[in-house]
Amino acid sequence: GLDDLMQRPIDDPQHGKKVHKAHLRGDYRLDDVGFYYDEEEKLTVLNISKLRIRAGERVAVLGRNGSGKSTLLHLLAGMQEPQQGSILLDDIALNHLDPADVRRDMQLLSQQARLFFGSVRDNILMGNPLATDEEIHQALVNSGALEFVRKQKMGLNTII
Repeated sequence: GLDDLMQRPIDDPQHGKKVHKAHLRGDYRLDDVGFYYDEEEKLTVLNISKLRIRAGERVAVLGRNGSGKSTLLHLLAGMQEPQQGSILLDDIALNHLDPADVRRDMQLLSQQARLFFGSVRDNILMGNPLATDEEIHQALVNSGALEFVRKQKMGLNTII
């Protein structure tokens, strides 16, 4: 429940110093990236020796269930960190970039949705910081969250 949620790490600890980029091109480079979920067994879920995705390039990621497609996308979005290797975005280590900048310029609808600290409005605006009230309303309608927000005492200003 709530206790579990409060024990989770925050995105950007106050002591952390991150690189702010007003614009990200989207040029990714992965070198010797390895990722596993089980810390004890260390069964590798994803192992990428080299991968380059140039800005604007379209890439299809295909594979069976459990082959690491979602994990790769989470790594590229900065939602997970590899246990080995490096992920660079525009020649900067992804874990050094301000997560807000990465989320502003990358959109990912995951199988497991994740909300970030802030209000409901803040979470919606991550996808489009300049969204109008009408666009915010449409996003709530499209996501099926409009009724939830209407039930909240503080509406869009409800802190998550």
